[in-house]
Amino acid sequence: MSEVKSFWCHEASNVLCVRASDFDRVTAERDALRNEVGQVKGEYDRAVSKVDVLQALLTAADERVDVLSLGSALGDVHLERLRQIDVENRSPVDDDDYSLGQLAYAAAGYAQGSVPAQQVQDCLRPSYWPWHPHWWKPGSPRRMLVKAGALILAEIERIDRLASKP
Repeated sequence: MSEVKSFWCHEASNVLCVRASDFDRVTAERDALRNEVGQVKGEYDRAVSKVDVLQALLTAADERVDVLSLGSALGDVHLERLRQIDVENRSPVDDDDYSLGQLAYAAAGYAQGSVPAQQVQDCLRPSYWPWHPHWWKPGSPRRMLVKAGALILAEIERIDRLASKP
């Protein structure tokens, strides 16, 4: 850039002047810098938007962690569903074989078994229990409801998989 000189003028103080021969070049440099500033501002705005989206995702994840934390009802149902898959080896593929409502009947059996009157009777296995008696594993009312919730979840997932097949 050419040398820019400062001088005193009675109309304004410290006015910067450029020689007429350099005016077009200096103006082009100014315009290029303004354009670059605009691009940087655009990149900054996009980065801020991405940070906002990530913050929202983290907030939602924190809320889900609270809901699914150990000891919460939903968390315990989710963990029971995972236990059924991992420990009992009941995969979603196995669940797909239960097309006659077996998962729902089993869930109903555990839910019914959680009722205090049923607890007094040593949690008798319901007559509609869909599987071999050794699969009936009663527990505390809460534990039985957690099992029922996990079986309901398995049935909902089975229905959803069936509906998504072409």
